[in-house]
Amino acid sequence: MSAARREKKTTRDVALAMFLGLVFATPSAGAAPPVSKPSGASVDACLKSAEQSQPLRAQGKLIEARTELIACSSASCPAAIRTDCTQWLAEVERALPTIIVRARDEHGDRSDVRVSIDGVSAATRLDGLPIPLNPGEHALHFEAPGTKPIDQKVVIEQSSRDRVITVTFASPDGRNQSSRTVE
Repeated sequence: MSAARREKKTTRDVALAMFLGLVFATPSAGAAPPVSKPSGASVDACLKSAEQSQPLRAQGKLIEARTELIACSSASCPAAIRTDCTQWLAEVERALPTIIVRARDEHGDRSDVRVSIDGVSAATRLDGLPIPLNPGEHALHFEAPGTKPIDQKVVIEQSSRDRVITVTFASPDGRNQSSRTVE
Protein backbone atom coordinates (compact mmCIF):
# COMPACT_ATOMS: atom_id res chain seq x y z
CA MET A 1 0.00 0.00 0.00
CA SER A 2 1.40 3.42 -0.95
CA ALA A 3 2.24 6.02 1.71
CA ALA A 4 -0.47 8.36 0.40
CA ARG A 5 -3.06 5.59 0.55
CA ARG A 6 -1.97 4.62 4.10
CA GLU A 7 -2.22 8.27 5.17
CA LYS A 8 -5.68 8.53 3.60
CA LYS A 9 -6.83 5.33 5.33
CA THR A 10 -5.31 6.42 8.66
CA THR A 11 -7.02 9.83 8.50
CA ARG A 12 -10.37 8.17 7.78
CA ASP A 13 -9.90 5.56 10.53
CA VAL A 14 -8.90 8.15 13.13
CA ALA A 15 -11.79 10.42 12.23
CA LEU A 16 -14.29 7.54 12.34
CA ALA A 17 -12.96 6.37 15.72
CA MET A 18 -13.19 9.91 17.10
CA PHE A 19 -16.70 10.31 15.74
CA LEU A 20 -17.86 6.99 17.17
CA GLY A 21 -16.26 7.87 20.48
CA LEU A 22 -18.25 11.11 20.56
CA VAL A 23 -21.49 9.37 19.65
CA PHE A 24 -21.22 6.46 22.09
CA ALA A 25 -19.45 8.13 24.99
CA THR A 26 -21.51 8.21 28.17
CA PRO A 27 -21.00 11.38 30.18
CA SER A 28 -20.26 10.83 33.83
CA ALA A 29 -22.10 12.62 36.61
CA GLY A 30 -21.09 16.25 36.76
CA ALA A 31 -19.49 16.12 33.32
CA ALA A 32 -19.77 19.03 30.95
CA PRO A 33 -22.77 18.97 28.63
CA PRO A 34 -22.16 17.05 25.44
CA VAL A 35 -20.61 18.90 22.54
CA SER A 36 -22.75 19.07 19.44
CA LYS A 37 -21.81 16.20 17.20
CA PRO A 38 -21.19 16.57 13.49
CA SER A 39 -23.81 14.88 11.36
CA GLY A 40 -22.84 11.86 9.33
CA ALA A 41 -23.16 13.93 6.17
CA SER A 42 -20.77 16.60 7.44
CA VAL A 43 -18.26 13.95 8.59
CA ASP A 44 -18.37 12.44 5.10
CA ALA A 45 -17.88 15.87 3.52
CA CYS A 46 -14.97 16.59 5.87
CA LEU A 47 -13.34 13.24 5.10
CA LYS A 48 -13.85 13.77 1.36
CA SER A 49 -12.24 17.23 1.50
CA ALA A 50 -9.30 15.93 3.54
CA GLU A 51 -8.78 13.02 1.16
CA GLN A 52 -9.07 15.14 -2.00
CA SER A 53 -6.58 17.69 -0.72
CA GLN A 54 -3.63 15.29 -0.66
CA PRO A 55 -3.42 14.33 -4.36
CA LEU A 56 -4.02 17.98 -5.25
CA ARG A 57 -1.04 18.98 -3.08
CA ALA A 58 1.11 16.28 -4.69
CA GLN A 59 0.15 17.52 -8.19
CA GLY A 60 1.08 21.12 -7.32
CA LYS A 61 -2.55 22.25 -7.44
CA LEU A 62 -2.13 24.23 -4.24
CA ILE A 63 -5.04 26.63 -4.77
CA GLU A 64 -7.43 23.72 -5.22
CA ALA A 65 -5.90 21.89 -2.23
CA ARG A 66 -6.30 25.04 -0.12
CA THR A 67 -10.02 25.15 -0.95
CA GLU A 68 -10.47 21.55 0.24
CA LEU A 69 -8.38 22.14 3.37
CA ILE A 70 -10.36 25.23 4.33
CA ALA A 71 -13.51 23.10 4.13
CA CYS A 72 -12.16 20.31 6.36
CA SER A 73 -10.63 22.81 8.83
CA SER A 74 -14.04 24.21 9.68
CA ALA A 75 -15.54 23.94 13.15
CA SER A 76 -18.26 21.64 11.80
CA CYS A 77 -15.67 18.90 11.15
CA PRO A 78 -14.57 16.37 13.80
CA ALA A 79 -11.51 17.44 15.78
CA ALA A 80 -9.25 14.70 14.40
CA ILE A 81 -9.93 15.70 10.81
CA ARG A 82 -9.83 19.42 11.64
CA THR A 83 -6.42 19.07 13.32
CA ASP A 84 -4.85 17.37 10.29
CA CYS A 85 -6.49 19.76 7.83
CA THR A 86 -5.41 22.82 9.80
CA GLN A 87 -1.80 21.61 9.78
CA TRP A 88 -1.92 20.76 6.08
CA LEU A 89 -3.54 24.13 5.32
CA ALA A 90 -0.65 25.94 7.02
CA GLU A 91 1.82 23.90 4.92
CA VAL A 92 -0.06 24.71 1.70
CA GLU A 93 -0.24 28.42 2.59
CA ARG A 94 3.57 28.45 3.07
CA ALA A 95 4.11 26.69 -0.27
CA LEU A 96 1.56 28.72 -2.31
CA PRO A 97 3.40 31.20 -4.54
CA THR A 98 2.20 34.74 -5.14
CA ILE A 99 2.94 37.47 -7.65
CA ILE A 100 2.50 41.22 -7.45
CA VAL A 101 1.80 42.97 -10.74
CA ARG A 102 3.14 46.46 -11.28
CA ALA A 103 2.18 48.39 -14.40
CA ARG A 104 3.70 51.57 -15.80
CA ASP A 105 3.53 53.79 -18.82
CA GLU A 106 5.43 56.94 -19.81
CA HIS A 107 3.53 58.87 -17.11
CA GLY A 108 4.27 56.51 -14.21
CA ASP A 109 2.36 53.79 -12.36
CA ARG A 110 -1.01 52.54 -13.62
CA SER A 111 -3.73 50.79 -11.65
CA ASP A 112 -6.36 50.55 -14.42
CA VAL A 113 -4.96 47.23 -15.65
CA ARG A 114 -6.83 43.95 -16.05
CA VAL A 115 -4.81 40.79 -15.43
CA SER A 116 -5.64 37.30 -16.67
CA ILE A 117 -3.70 34.19 -15.73
CA ASP A 118 -4.05 31.19 -18.03
CA GLY A 119 -7.15 32.77 -19.57
CA VAL A 120 -8.91 33.38 -16.23
CA SER A 121 -9.43 36.88 -14.83
CA ALA A 122 -7.18 37.40 -11.79
CA ALA A 123 -7.61 41.15 -11.24
CA THR A 124 -9.79 43.83 -12.76
CA ARG A 125 -7.63 46.59 -11.26
CA LEU A 126 -4.16 46.63 -9.70
CA ASP A 127 -4.12 47.24 -5.96
CA GLY A 128 -0.61 46.16 -4.99
CA LEU A 129 -1.85 43.02 -3.26
CA PRO A 130 -0.34 39.59 -3.97
CA ILE A 131 -2.14 37.27 -6.39
CA PRO A 132 -1.84 33.56 -5.44
CA LEU A 133 -1.28 31.00 -8.17
CA ASN A 134 -0.14 27.41 -8.46
CA PRO A 135 3.53 26.70 -9.08
CA GLY A 136 4.47 26.08 -12.69
CA GLU A 137 4.28 27.80 -16.07
CA HIS A 138 1.60 30.43 -16.58
CA ALA A 139 0.47 32.69 -19.42
CA LEU A 140 -0.13 36.22 -18.14
CA HIS A 141 -2.21 38.73 -20.10
CA PHE A 142 -2.35 42.44 -19.24
CA GLU A 143 -4.80 45.01 -20.66
CA ALA A 144 -5.01 48.75 -20.04
CA PRO A 145 -7.29 51.26 -21.75
CA GLY A 146 -5.75 52.96 -24.77
CA THR A 147 -2.84 50.53 -25.10
CA LYS A 148 -1.97 47.26 -26.79
CA PRO A 149 -2.30 44.20 -24.51
CA ILE A 150 0.87 42.56 -23.21
CA ASP A 151 1.33 38.78 -22.96
CA GLN A 152 4.06 37.15 -20.91
CA LYS A 153 4.92 33.58 -19.95
CA VAL A 154 6.41 32.97 -16.51
CA VAL A 155 7.46 29.96 -14.47
CA ILE A 156 6.56 30.37 -10.82
CA GLU A 157 8.39 28.31 -8.23
CA GLN A 158 6.66 26.77 -5.23
CA SER A 159 6.99 28.96 -2.10
CA SER A 160 7.98 31.99 -4.19
CA ARG A 161 6.34 34.90 -2.39
CA ASP A 162 5.48 38.35 -3.76
CA ARG A 163 7.41 37.97 -7.01
CA VAL A 164 7.07 41.30 -8.81
CA ILE A 165 6.00 41.23 -12.45
CA THR A 166 6.39 44.67 -14.04
CA VAL A 167 4.76 45.57 -17.34
CA THR A 168 5.35 48.82 -19.19
CA PHE A 169 2.64 49.84 -21.61
CA ALA A 170 3.59 51.61 -24.81
CA SER A 171 2.96 55.23 -25.46
CA PRO A 172 0.17 55.91 -27.97
CA ASP A 173 2.73 55.87 -30.80
CA GLY A 174 3.64 52.27 -29.87
CA ARG A 175 7.14 52.86 -28.46
CA ASN A 176 8.56 51.43 -25.22
CA GLN A 177 6.22 48.49 -24.60
CA SER A 178 7.82 45.82 -22.43
CA SER A 179 7.41 43.44 -19.56
CA ARG A 180 9.89 42.09 -17.06
CA THR A 181 10.04 40.06 -13.91
CA VAL A 182 11.81 41.27 -10.80
CA GLU A 183 13.10 38.48 -8.60
